[in-house]
Amino acid sequence: MTTRTIRKLRTVAPTLPLPSEHQSQAAFFARVAMDPRTRDLPIFAIPNGGKRHVVTAMKLKAEGVKAGVPDIFVAVPMLELYRDHDVMVEGVKGHGLFIEMKKKGNTPTTEQRAWIVMLSARDYAAAVCYSADEAWQTLCAYLNLTPR
Repeated sequence: MTTRTIRKLRTVAPTLPLPSEHQSQAAFFARVAMDPRTRDLPIFAIPNGGKRHVVTAMKLKAEGVKAGVPDIFVAVPMLELYRDHDVMVEGVKGHGLFIEMKKKGNTPTTEQRAWIVMLSARDYAAAVCYSADEAWQTLCAYLNLTPR
């Protein structure tokens, strides 16, 4: 093989496609289910996105489905310690954690950003994550767990 052939092979090497939002979210929930520290916690998906038939969409809207609500909710309130005038005080870290999953390269919609701001203002933790690993790191940080 010549040097020219080797260079050509290097330039045409295929790149792996980025995981979809669905694949990342499914991988996150698989990891949650496998870890004994998280498997029994109230962590669930909010099936809010996706394309639906018009009649189904109308029924869901009547039932209270809202555009922009984050994809995942961790229904675990957390407290944190912080310093207030040289005294350690316990305060709310979050009433729960919301995670919006996005495929790398995508950004939250206007509605999604508005929900994140509104939830944060009400003492819920909220994050946008671009991979299963980032969502796992966010969950561990929220729950004060060491990621494994």
